[in-house]
Amino acid sequence: MKKSLRLDKEARFYNIVQKGVALLQDTQSYTQRSVIHKLKMINHAVSASTLSNIVNGKKAGLQMLKMAANGIQKIIFQEMSMEYSWDAQEYIVKKHPNWKPYIIPEEVNSIASSDVGVEIYPDGRVSIQKKTEFISTAQKEVIEVGVRLKTFAGYFDSRKDTEYKDYILSLLKKGVTVKVCMLDPESNLAHLYFDDRAIVQASEKEALSESRKVVTRLKLLLQEMKEYRYPGSFEVYLYRHVPYNHFLVVDPSLEGGKMMISHYIFGVRRAECPVLEFTRSKQKNLFGKYLVSLMAYLKDARSLI
Repeated sequence: MKKSLRLDKEARFYNIVQKGVALLQDTQSYTQRSVIHKLKMINHAVSASTLSNIVNGKKAGLQMLKMAANGIQKIIFQEMSMEYSWDAQEYIVKKHPNWKPYIIPEEVNSIASSDVGVEIYPDGRVSIQKKTEFISTAQKEVIEVGVRLKTFAGYFDSRKDTEYKDYILSLLKKGVTVKVCMLDPESNLAHLYFDDRAIVQASEKEALSESRKVVTRLKLLLQEMKEYRYPGSFEVYLYRHVPYNHFLVVDPSLEGGKMMISHYIFGVRRAECPVLEFTRSKQKNLFGKYLVSLMAYLKDARSLI
C-alpha cells in the first residue's frame, strides 16, 4: 500500500512539472533554462539534467520531484494566476482578489554565479548606467535612501533625460512606486552629522545649505512627476536619524528583491565608500537585516509635500 501511494505521488509530481513546463513554454515562451533560473530565484533550485529527466519522464528522486513541482506551481501562480487542480490534473485559472502579476526574474548576473552572493564595488558609487540597469527590473517598488540626494537630483536637472529620467518614467508607467528619502536638513541630527564630518572634510561645511537646495529641487521634481499622471507614484521623504549607509533597493517584498548598500566611512567622501550588491534569494539573512534597517528609516519619515 505504501509503495502504491508513493508511486501515485510521484506520478502526480511528474504531471505537475511536465504540464507546468509545457504551459510556461507555450504561453510565456520560456525555455527550460529560463525555468531553471526562475526556480533558483525562488529557492526551489533543481539542476538542468534533473528538470530534463522529469520533463522526459525519466527517473528522478522524490525530493527533487517535489522541489520542482512546488517551484513550478509557484511560478505559474505568481505569473499567471493559475493553480494545479488535483482532480482535473491540469492548471486552471484561479481568481484571487489580491493577486497581482509578478514576473519572477532570472538571476543571470555575476552575483548568481558567486558562491558568496555579494558583489563588491571597492571604488565607490556605481555608474549611472549600472544604476539604471539595476532599477530597470523593478516590478513593484524602488527605494533610495541617502543623506543629501544631491547626485539623485542631478540626474534629473543636470543630465539628459535618456540617461536616467526616462528610466524612472518607464517604471512609473508600469505602476512601480519610486520612493526616495533624505536626511531632514532642519533636524538637529543633520547639524551634528555635518559638523562632525566637517572636522576632517572641509567640504561638509556647506552640506547643510546644499541639502536645503536639494529639497527645493525635489519639490519641483515631485510636482513635475505628478503631472504625468502615470499609474506608479513618485514619493520623497525626509528622515531624522543618523545616516549609517546609503540604500538602493528594488522590490524588497518580492522574491526578486535586491539591494545596493554603501556604508558611510568617517573621513572618506560618501561617493568613494565601497558598495555591496546582493539579492534576497542568494543572501536571505543579509537582505533581511538591511531590510529591518531600511524600514526603520522609513517608519517615521515625513513626506516632503
